[in-house]
Amino acid sequence: MRLDLALFHAGRRLAGKSHWGDVLIIFAATWLFYLLLLVAIVGAVQGDAAFVHHSLRVLFVTVIALIVAEAISWATSLFWFRMRPFERLRFTPLVWMPPHWKSFPSDHTTIGFTIACTFLFLHHPLASVLLIIASLVAIARVIAGVHYPSDVAAGVVLAGVVSFLTVALTRALPLV
Repeated sequence: MRLDLALFHAGRRLAGKSHWGDVLIIFAATWLFYLLLLVAIVGAVQGDAAFVHHSLRVLFVTVIALIVAEAISWATSLFWFRMRPFERLRFTPLVWMPPHWKSFPSDHTTIGFTIACTFLFLHHPLASVLLIIASLVAIARVIAGVHYPSDVAAGVVLAGVVSFLTVALTRALPLV
């Protein structure tokens, strides 16, 4: 927990240094997540018929992985609820969050990395772009003060494991 707090405070030191820096952090913590979704969906339906067919399969497997990952995320929060840093440490975050909302694991990170990892494990060419965007969102959520580093780390691990197992299962069983 000490390392988690030390990393959190190190990241938070970047907030409030400049107006434009805060604007970028707010954009990355709030809106970049939606760009990730848009890139995944729009980028998947561009190209020739074979590419679109592969991309639609990737999207289908991604939706399955997302449902499983979010179900596990919410189930985890029922047994291990963690207050958000701004509530526990009593400061105003850079982005608005409803009070008393779960912090662990980070849903933005879980969703972003589930999409990116599923694309990666299914060898989609957008995977690297999605991984970069998901990473920026995760880092910005910590700097903005709405997650601890361990919240986003847990989201990355959860996303990676669920994506890997979902891809493996859909390859083993000819569902798609």
